[in-house]
Amino acid sequence: MSSFTKESRKKIPPRGPGRLNKTVKETVLAVFNDLQDDPKNKLSAFAEKYPRDFYAIAAKLIPTEISGKIDNEIKLTIVRRKNTP
Repeated sequence: MSSFTKESRKKIPPRGPGRLNKTVKETVLAVFNDLQDDPKNKLSAFAEKYPRDFYAIAAKLIPTEISGKIDNEIKLTIVRRKNTP
């Protein structure tokens, strides 16, 4: 049997994958930014020492598909010419 009441449940912070992922991403980004100040550990040092691994990681970060909406009109004029000998 649960000891939570309706009022106490409202005080519980939301759970879910979005909350955890955001926290993990923010933490990793903060650590990454801190490491950029150290010449031995920054990303460019890793890329120079392990170029193959660097490019493998970089390739995974490139989007494979870009989508968007274009709101412009294209005018197309087709000119038909008579057959000339």
